[in-house]
Amino acid sequence: MFKKVVFLFLAAGILGLSGCKSSTAEYDKVKTVQHQLPGRPVEGNPQLLADEKAYQEGLAMRDTARAKEAGKHAELSRLADYELFFSKVVGHELSETATPKIHKMLKHAFRVSKEMIHATKRQNPRQRPFAVHPEDKTCRPDLIARSNPDRSYPSGHSGEAWTVGLLLSKVFPEKSEAILELAKRAGDSRWICGYHWASDVEASRTLVERTVADLLTDDSFQRKLEKAQKEAAHL
Repeated sequence: MFKKVVFLFLAAGILGLSGCKSSTAEYDKVKTVQHQLPGRPVEGNPQLLADEKAYQEGLAMRDTARAKEAGKHAELSRLADYELFFSKVVGHELSETATPKIHKMLKHAFRVSKEMIHATKRQNPRQRPFAVHPEDKTCRPDLIARSNPDRSYPSGHSGEAWTVGLLLSKVFPEKSEAILELAKRAGDSRWICGYHWASDVEASRTLVERTVADLLTDDSFQRKLEKAQKEAAHL
């Protein structure tokens, strides 16, 4: 499974769209990737059954250590949260002050990915698991009020983690496997916790892979990445 994920990321680099220059231009130039997604599953789609099965698996895990971990992952929100989250696996503090070049590159991609994810959410309204199963209070009931019950597809948290993970894997290639495994784990926490369906998580990864692939074709972003890589080499 992990090798397949890495292959998809590498393939996404080949499928990159056009370059990006500004926030508005970036969104205009990469928004076509939304149309490459399958869209939320509708009635009659076997994915609905697969999503329900995964949901039940997550529900059965609620009293386990994995669910507690998923609950902690639910607190991730800002770029600073993700930088701290990945610092341990990278082996260095990642932050605006400690690694300004890496931070600047991540901030750029993080912003673009969030734009893409939220635009896609608006075009594909889907009820979250806890809305379909109101008796389920999720692994973090205290956070339900922060989540729009009709914005399940695709998963924002999963996409954010995957964005940071994909780019850090290029900045720290010798640790890429561990970085991507951690990013995937954070994404899977969303369906384990009951905030998303499994297909929401997969869709966010696909969207992010294609968005990041497009960013990597842009000269300006490529220079930011190269500066980030040089900074990492001196840590």
